[in-house]
Order: sequence, then structure tokens, then C-alpha cells
Amino acid sequence: MADKTVAEIDAEITRVLGKDYLVDPQVSVDVREYQSQWVTIIGEVRTPGKYVLKRNMRVIDVLAEAGGVTKEAGSQIQITRRDANGSPQQIALDRNRLLSQDNAESNIPLRHGDILAVGERDLFYIRGEVARPGPYQFESGLTILRAISYAGGFTQFANRKQVDILRSGANGVQKKLTVNLKAIEDGKKEDLPLVPGDSVIVPRRIF
Repeated sequence: MADKTVAEIDAEITRVLGKDYLVDPQVSVDVREYQSQWVTIIGEVRTPGKYVLKRNMRVIDVLAEAGGVTKEAGSQIQITRRDANGSPQQIALDRNRLLSQDNAESNIPLRHGDILAVGERDLFYIRGEVARPGPYQFESGLTILRAISYAGGFTQFANRKQVDILRSGANGVQKKLTVNLKAIEDGKKEDLPLVPGDSVIVPRRIF
């Protein structure tokens, strides 16, 4: 039975006992630890490394085993898992969803050989004519107007009509988007979503 799962062993023992010995037997096989099975967690956790895969172990369980995340941890957790053919698959999870009450889709069961990577927190950057330029933590649903508010708003010298966004594209090529924030504030254009790593540059007005 070395190559069978716990559920398969349960079923096999129940079948044998019911056939030859007992009426309606109730069998529960429990394995204290799958010493030959493991998962690995790396990245922004307090104690990264290889951990024994215990029965019914899920993502939250191995995060707890690793001492939780560090203060530099971002929202993204990526699981690398081998399929039946041995090919790697990537499963992306949102840590915020994982920690919510409705986390059934995120707190998935783990398998032998899974590698969990907890990424660093995502940042965006604001430079130029704002009250508090600098790096800020990215959050889901962030728009350019909200980003400006995080930086304390515009200075009196800001050119709101020509705000640049520097964004990394395919193959690391950087592209520039120029946005008329005055038109967005006036409701004439839709607010623009940002992505992690964006740099927002608010230029100075030319008098």
C-alpha cells in the first residue's frame, strides 16, 4: 500500500473488513506525518525552507509553519506544482483573499513537491510636484487620482494636464503615458488604473 493515498487505504481496509469480518465497518486511517512528502516555502516568510507535508495541509497551514510573512511581504503568493506529466504549473494566489473569511478558492490543499513563493510587496512611485513624493505600497484597484491623494495632493506649481506615467512593458521596454489629470478631475475622462512598478511624474508648470 506504499503507493496509495490515505483515502485509498481507507477504502481498501473498509472493503476487506466488510467482506470477511465486520458488518458496516467504519475505518479511519491516520498518518501522523508524511515524512517522505514535503513542501517548500520561499520568499518573504520568517522561516523559509522545506516542511513535512501533513495530512490535509493547506496554504495557510504552511504559512503558519514558516512563522508567517515578513513586513516586506506583498499580496502575491505563487505555487509551482508538477502535473501528472512532470511539467511545472503556476498557481497565483492573493494573500488578501487568503486571509479573508471567504478564502475557499485561495486556501487550497497542498501536494508533495509544491513550492510556495511569497513575493515582496508591490510598489509604485510618485515624483515631481506633489506634497510627499516617494515610493508607496501598491494595492488592488489603485488609480492615478488615488495615488496622487496618497502623496498629499498636488503642489501649487503642478501641471495637471501633462502627468506622465512610466511603465515597464514587454521585454523590459519602458513606455510613457501622458495623462490629463485636470480632465479626469472634471469628469471628462475616466480615472486611469495603475499597475505595480508604475512611476507617476508630475511636472512643474511653465509660467
